[in-house]
Amino acid sequence: MLTQVQKSTTIRICIMMNERPKIQYDQLNAGYEFPSASFDLDAATISKYLEAVDEPGSLYRQSDNPQNLTGLVPPMAITTYAMKMLSQELSLPPGAIHITQEIASQKVVKVGTRITCQARVSQIWKRGKFHLLNIDLSVLDQTEELVQSGKVSFILPS
Repeated sequence: MLTQVQKSTTIRICIMMNERPKIQYDQLNAGYEFPSASFDLDAATISKYLEAVDEPGSLYRQSDNPQNLTGLVPPMAITTYAMKMLSQELSLPPGAIHITQEIASQKVVKVGTRITCQARVSQIWKRGKFHLLNIDLSVLDQTEELVQSGKVSFILPS
């Protein structure tokens, strides 16, 4: 546990660095909404994602020139940004286990789309030495149409 002085110092450092302090999991309640985050899924971003996951398929790259994209964004790239947003906002303790992730894609997303990721705590159970945390995820495009939804669950030591 951080002392009050340590918490105060952490907050001041984050403000000086133009960052928000992460919320601690034990401060969460059902209904808590994390600050949303937006990302541009431009060609450079999607190319880096495809390279990182070693995606050779022609669904996302043109077969005659793999450097050129087909214009489609892989659904898991969208999920990656939703999880990135969550990891930037939530501090998980050592021993936390990511146990499930359910994602549903509602529409095709094209390169050049700006997405906004949102997350809300749907349930948190405190049972003995463990907590179970469920977080609902939503990803919207620039027209505020839902492109992806789902939930992620963690087991956390208390």
